[in-house]
Amino acid sequence: MKTFKADCLDRPFRAAVKSVLAKVQKQIVVITGEFSVLNYYHDLRIDLDTLFKERTVKFKVYMAEENYGVINKMFFLNPGRTEVYVGKKKVEDHYLICDDSYFVHTRKHKRDACGVRAGEYEDENPQRGRRYIRQKGLNRLFDELISQEGVKKISGPDMSKDPLYAELT
Repeated sequence: MKTFKADCLDRPFRAAVKSVLAKVQKQIVVITGEFSVLNYYHDLRIDLDTLFKERTVKFKVYMAEENYGVINKMFFLNPGRTEVYVGKKKVEDHYLICDDSYFVHTRKHKRDACGVRAGEYEDENPQRGRRYIRQKGLNRLFDELISQEGVKKISGPDMSKDPLYAELT
């Protein structure tokens, strides 16, 4: 397992995400409080777009904030293979899990802040990644989060709730 430290432009975090995404073949699971990475990091959005065009990958996200500027992007990037769940339970640490074998864990940080992401990741040894995911109970955590009362499953984009679209109309 490798670690990354905060950097003014979050370069180590972005490199970890890129490296883990390069391994994914079947499924990406995200557990997060707010999913702002698609707004902050254009390069990661392009990597996801390329990945979804090249491979049939399921994309499942739990977030505690209903942000249609981001939610719509997820559905447009990976149409027909994206599941988004919005709940009330805040998640302080954020996880990106790929194929239950690789991950990026970002420790609690200030919301909407750049240059503060630190954590660890596994992008080389799938056995070590699976062990970490199992020990942390991340699959169970995702299932628990999406099965809580009041969690809303969003089935597709809703342009009427998109902040940019609202400004333009």
